[in-house]
Amino acid sequence: MSTENLGIAQQAVNKAAEFIFATRIDSANHLAVEVNADPERISRGAVDSIWLSADEVALSPNFRVEKLEIEIANIAIDPMRALLGNVELTQPSQGKTCILLTDENFGYTLSSQKVRERLKAQDFGFSEALGTLNLERVECRIKSDRTIEVDAEVISNGTGRKQKFSFEYALSFHPASFKVMTIALEESKSNIKDGELFLQLREFMLDRISELLNLAHFRLDGVTVKVSHLEVREGTIELQAKLEIQQIPSTS
Repeated sequence: MSTENLGIAQQAVNKAAEFIFATRIDSANHLAVEVNADPERISRGAVDSIWLSADEVALSPNFRVEKLEIEIANIAIDPMRALLGNVELTQPSQGKTCILLTDENFGYTLSSQKVRERLKAQDFGFSEALGTLNLERVECRIKSDRTIEVDAEVISNGTGRKQKFSFEYALSFHPASFKVMTIALEESKSNIKDGELFLQLREFMLDRISELLNLAHFRLDGVTVKVSHLEVREGTIELQAKLEIQQIPSTS
């Protein structure tokens, strides 16, 4: 492959890397993408690594993280296709990601439009007079003892009555299943008099937290995500995950 063609191939790899991340991030501060690719190795279809780092990242209208890092290593591509600006994997690549979540990130996702709509659609066995529930406020507190506290308010669409609740959940990581487990604790407070409604709301929030911690909101086409590590500090949760990349989206 000529020197000129090597340069074209390297530019195509750089463009593909920037495209992958730019099209999957709504907004971010201090976004950096770095491609480690020797031109001679590109001619043999090998890219050493692609690395991304960003702060205050909005991955979707419903999901924000404080910090995001992604690294993909030992990438095998078709060098001739790269010359045409089409970067395709010739075999799966492995990668990893590190995500930092704060109290504010949790509160943002748990009070997002998507969660509000799911709560409205939830069948709690209400009478027609009570109607649906509107989520008014959610605040979260991550504690160093691997628990998270959720304070929220809901309003009955039928009666207009405001009800408050505070749930606490314990977090643990199970390496064998690559999952973060969330368990509701008994130390919960509420002015909700209906015991069944209280339990159903506690379960609803548990499911939303479990989705968030197991990266259900972090989905890329052609990429499998498996959580590999959980670290909880006061006010923050760090998630590490393994990535298996089957394909790179087209840049066209």
